Amino acid sequence: MSITHAFVSEREDGDDATLVKPSDWNAVHVGKTTNDNLWVPGSDPYGLDDEFDNASIDASWIFVDPSPVRATWTERADVLSCYISAGGGVGQYNAIMKSLGGRSFPITVETAFRWMTPYAYQNLMVGICLANGATWGSGVSISTEGYTANDYATAMHTRLHTCATGYNSDSTSYGATSVQMSSPVYFHKIVWSAANTFSMYVSPDGVSWWAIVTNQAITLTPTHIGLTTSGWSGGTPTIASFEYFRVY
Repeated sequence: MSITHAFVSEREDGDDATLVKPSDWNAVHVGKTTNDNLWVPGSDPYGLDDEFDNASIDASWIFVDPSPVRATWTERADVLSCYISAGGGVGQYNAIMKSLGGRSFPITVETAFRWMTPYAYQNLMVGICLANGATWGSGVSISTEGYTANDYATAMHTRLHTCATGYNSDSTSYGATSVQMSSPVYFHKIVWSAANTFSMYVSPDGVSWWAIVTNQAITLTPTHIGLTTSGWSGGTPTIASFEYFRVY
């Protein structure tokens, strides 16, 4: 779609080619239209980044869901959203994952999600996921996790947790704490720094980061990375919305 002004100028052009001329007034404007001001793309060293700025979900993503499937993932307007209908069981996580393609540590995975939304009800859990497989109920997965204790709460509870049976059943949690949030967007980062060693950080702006847990020993060699969400209580439909996915 071309964008031009609705008016024209009757003034004559000058001789200085470095200045905007009256005839340029109604020329087609050049620019980038995007809704995402949160993320400045880096070098994307692994080719795994996703700004979610397309009309459809990239084919490299793998959907990991319990049965019956209650999660619907949608990419639109620079946001990846997951709608979970009512009825999901406690401890059941829905994930969208990418293969690491044999890559190993050190790796940092970062995202931002909207948590202050009409459908971010109590116990909506959102975060980054690392796993040694992409099959629900199989293998081991760990996730950064943010969730509200009350609807529209001003504090986000955070923790790093493991699922011993792959995206199912909450096993062990580390660094559980409550963080006061002043922004409707919440940033998560997980660092796989060495063999079986992981750290989690949170941020209100993607610039200043707070450590939730550092150099935690967890027996896991990830083969897949991605995003996860859970309605947890299962009684109310929920929507989780992610702004970007970055790997470096």
